[in-house]
Amino acid sequence: MSRKISKDDIQKQLNTYSLTEIISMLNTYSASTSTDVSAVKKSLIINDFQNRLVNNNINTDCPYCKGKNIVGFGKNGNIKRFKCKACSKTFTLFTNTILEKTKYHWDIWIAVLSMVLNNIPVEHIVETLHKDYKLLELDYKTVFLWKHKIIHALASMPLPRLSGVIQIDETFFRESQKGSRELVSFVKGENRTPRYGRVSSNYGVMGNEYANVVCMVDLKGFCVSKVIGLGKLTKEVFTDMFDSYIDNPSFICADGNFVYKNYCELKNIPLYIKPSNYLKTITDNGYETPDWSSTTLAAKQEEENQKILEKLYYKRQIDYIVGRDDLSYKEFYELKNANSLSLARVNQFHGELKRFLVCNPKGVSTKYLEDYIGFYTYLRNWKVSNGHYPSSLTDAESIFIDILKGKTNYTNKDLKEAEITLPKASDKYMTLLKEKTERMRTLTKNPYFKYDEEDNVVSFNKRKFLEDIPLYKLNELCKKYRIPSKYVKYSKISELLTKPHIDDDILLLIGEHRHYDISEEDLEVIKSKKYSH
Repeated sequence: MSRKISKDDIQKQLNTYSLTEIISMLNTYSASTSTDVSAVKKSLIINDFQNRLVNNNINTDCPYCKGKNIVGFGKNGNIKRFKCKACSKTFTLFTNTILEKTKYHWDIWIAVLSMVLNNIPVEHIVETLHKDYKLLELDYKTVFLWKHKIIHALASMPLPRLSGVIQIDETFFRESQKGSRELVSFVKGENRTPRYGRVSSNYGVMGNEYANVVCMVDLKGFCVSKVIGLGKLTKEVFTDMFDSYIDNPSFICADGNFVYKNYCELKNIPLYIKPSNYLKTITDNGYETPDWSSTTLAAKQEEENQKILEKLYYKRQIDYIVGRDDLSYKEFYELKNANSLSLARVNQFHGELKRFLVCNPKGVSTKYLEDYIGFYTYLRNWKVSNGHYPSSLTDAESIFIDILKGKTNYTNKDLKEAEITLPKASDKYMTLLKEKTERMRTLTKNPYFKYDEEDNVVSFNKRKFLEDIPLYKLNELCKKYRIPSKYVKYSKISELLTKPHIDDDILLLIGEHRHYDISEEDLEVIKSKKYSH
């Protein structure tokens, strides 16, 4: 004879089930008996969340003034309310968190977060929620909003401070208004038409047709990256947005962008520069990859290569350390290797960032770019701290607790009403950029010419440009115009600025040592047209 199951037995068994399993049983009970159990489920979910929030010390102090003297202040349904005696404001454990007004329990949040962390497409997230959690009411639009709330929360997490050797460089993303009903032009006098397939920009990365993302990486692998706006980067913008993340560096490594040079001069930080035309420069000057099939030949080639590099080093045409003219090429080479001075890590980060955004099947509108950049930056830093990218539910749960402690509340309304509010180049600058671009195309007979961040034309200030170019280039210009070499630098520049053709000379100087004639975006468009016929 079998023993009758008591209520205590049932209770003990229920205590072994997860909340997900209990809610599943309630759903089954509701379906079989036509009983409305929604209030019971809501109560279970709220109580479970409140217990978890208390256990993780979330909103146990005042979310407004951080006051510790708080007292109970009744309930709103099942939700406990509290009052801060310092500021007299009331709040709940959910206030200013991503969980405000949620109706989905902890396990579902962890599951969704885990899928977002692993870059699972929204369609597949919806499918999983339908199949595994029976949440048939969830559609693509709702889950997209949910996903973006998570991405925004992670993008809002604190960034690390970088130290030691810090590599800095910019990367660019074409301005996108995907999903917008009305397209807005950020180039005065030009219409913003829909782009189908690959379409080139008119003026390149220095204008409002591109979003500029500045990335910094230290040798530990920690990174900071932010969208600084549309178009050009200035010293003021860089200092304002990135200075607080630079912690007593031993070196900064950058390309030929004068913004970093000016910043390092201001902060007295040693600056290693490696221009993007490095490989083109050494190859054009006879550098050859040694043929190691013959030891004798390779040794001779290596000797010749070192002579070429040494000559180019003293002319500041390859990598060097700013302000260290006292260093011989040998001393510089040893210092570079001893401190791992390069741009390899930041260039690798650029590649990963672009692949992450390109792999997003629906594309990323520029109005959401800051969040996606911040989201991937968080993932990279989490990997450095933990040795692997977050992949398990356990990883997701620890990250979810960090999100809740961060107290980021991003509403569906915020998402729906998002616009491109990034800083933009002025109409005056865009007019100047267009004029200078057309003039350069005429001078170089290159209809594809576009300025980039290493051309140092942020303001098209001629005096500033002449002040910053290598001395041998300045002397070449002076020789052309027969300006005496005995003149001091300031006088040489003042004389040059009086010459009628100095504008064109400066433009030709800019184009002289570029490492490409046609930008990558134009090459891709040309290639796509070739295969479309």
